[in-house]
Amino acid sequence: MTDTERVRNAIRLLKEKDPSYYTKCIRQRLFNGGEGSYYDPNVDFNTLEAYLECSNWTMVENPNVDDGCSCFVCYDLKGHIGIVDIENVPNDVNFFLDDFKGTGKLSLCVKQDENWFVPMGYTYIILGNDGYGEIMFTFHPGEPLKPSTMEDGHNEYGLHNGDVITKEKAINCGFKHAKVVR
Repeated sequence: MTDTERVRNAIRLLKEKDPSYYTKCIRQRLFNGGEGSYYDPNVDFNTLEAYLECSNWTMVENPNVDDGCSCFVCYDLKGHIGIVDIENVPNDVNFFLDDFKGTGKLSLCVKQDENWFVPMGYTYIILGNDGYGEIMFTFHPGEPLKPSTMEDGHNEYGLHNGDVITKEKAINCGFKHAKVVR
């Protein structure tokens, strides 16, 4: 099986076994989809879905991808990175915590304008086994980052989905990056 076939099978298996999560993954990457990295504003749900399945994928190693997961890159699908290093965010900007995909893990987010997004000429997709077989966990323009391990409501800081925190608190909680929300 080629890398592209492996990715295509993982996408299709997720769509079949967990259509709700699959839909959240795609919607999050639409221009008006919410948070983080996104694709061209003219790309709708069906077009992005087709791009994912029709792109040419190559397996690569990446130290930020969890053990047991596989990482693939394609240069057919270009987008905009919506992740910022929180050290580069002004001190007076507040952040908020969100679990957009309903995984139980909190992501640090910041509301900003389009100037914070950087064009990127490639896309990564992460696959892993979640009881159904190998499925798509996530995809995005740009390099993978370590996923958040902070659980909603079950963390030493007592933080929950929707909480607003300062830059200092975010750093003290161990966050290094934030998803930019449009």
